[in-house]
Formats: sequence, structure tokens, C-alpha cells
Amino acid sequence: MHIIQKAELNIVSAHLLKCAFLIKVHCCSNGGTLPTAELPHVFEEILKKFLGLFGSPTYAKLLKERRLNCEIIMDPYGNILFHSPYSIPGEEEKELWRRIEKVICCGRIQPYQSSFGSPVLFMLKTYHMLRMCIDYGAVYAIMVKDLYTLPHIKCLLNSMHGSCWFTKLDLVAGYHQICITIADRHKMAFTTKIALYKWQLLQFGLANALSQFIHMLNGTLVPMKCKFIIIYLHDIMIHSCALAEHVICV
Repeated sequence: MHIIQKAELNIVSAHLLKCAFLIKVHCCSNGGTLPTAELPHVFEEILKKFLGLFGSPTYAKLLKERRLNCEIIMDPYGNILFHSPYSIPGEEEKELWRRIEKVICCGRIQPYQSSFGSPVLFMLKTYHMLRMCIDYGAVYAIMVKDLYTLPHIKCLLNSMHGSCWFTKLDLVAGYHQICITIADRHKMAFTTKIALYKWQLLQFGLANALSQFIHMLNGTLVPMKCKFIIIYLHDIMIHSCALAEHVICV
């Protein structure tokens, strides 16, 4: 648990907001000292109850049940395109096979033969980390897009007026809880110099992925969403004025 002064909100580090499970904003108008940051006992119980949510996800059961599915609809007059793999440096190629081995083991991709094929490339992230990307430009050109716009940030901030208890959840594997329909998985195939692979689960960054994911969350959280919960991309913010009220929401 992190306790911060209301006046310090503008200078809170991005790292704190990304890692914090529970934040208490303390209004300290007279410049006094902050109270001791103790995690309420009830939140210790919640963390124990949902401890499995913070481990490495597995997808075998999800793929078997296929309760949530995403269709990938193409323009019937579009041309099916296949691109040969891009040439990538040796270090990036090592990273590619490391990533492929990891996602094959957890069931997110599998080898496949497809008339579609999009090349892999890498982007340099902060701290010189590599992000694996797939150039789906040609596929997106013939894909039918969902009509969806992100909520306005100012409106989201206004809805939190008066709240002082905040729980922030980063759904790092949230998009992977939605299966791509079996009939559409070949459309998301990507090429390497040895084989093609197809995604079985929805990936963050795919066209229509955001609208499909938000639609799933709205259906799951609709009873409390308007009053206590804010959804933006793959983050959920739960906010309330009182601790007792906050515990019910979490």
C-alpha cells in the first residue's frame, strides 16, 4: 500500500502507478506528517484469495472451452497477401526464437500453413529491450474495422472526483483471455524463415482487439462500472470515497 498527499499527485512516478495495488490519497492541508502506510487486513485476505492471478497464465482450458471468441472479418473483394519474412540481425533472431518457444509452450501460437503471412520485426523499447512486432499492414488494409473510440481522459478524471481510495490493476494478459475463432486464425499467421505460426488468442495491438476486449470487460463489470470502475486500454482503476465501499468493489 502507498499513501501519498493529494498535492503530490502531479509528481507521482509512473513506476509507482504501474506497480501499486492500493493507493490512499491523504489530504494533508496543514503540512502535517502522513500516517503510517499499513495495508488493511481485508486487503491481505483479498491478495491471498486471488494469488493465482499474479502467476504465469496458462491457456489450455481457455482454448478448450472457447467461451469468448473474436471474429476477424475481411473485405470479400480484398486480395489475400503473403509476405516473405524480413531479414533481421542475429541478436533479434535469437530473441525471436526465444519468444516463439515461450508462446508455443503456453499455447498462444502453433505452427501452421496459411495463405496469409505477415513478417516479424523488432522495435527497441526503453532500457534497450526488444519488442516483437508483426507487420499486419497488408492484412489491416482489407480488414473490416469495428467502430470504437477511446473514452476521453478528462471525462475519466472527472468521474473520480471526491475519491481517495484507488486500486489499479494492469491486465497484462487480459487480451489473451479471448480466443480468435478457429476459422479466422490463419489470417493472423506470421512468417519466419523456417515456418509459419498462427495466433490462437487475441493479441494487444491487433486491429479490433481493443474494441473486443473493452466489450468483454463492459459485459463483466457492468453492474458497478458507471460508479466505481474506469477501464482504459488494458488497465482498470477502481476508486471510492471510503475503505468499506472500496473493499466491496475489489
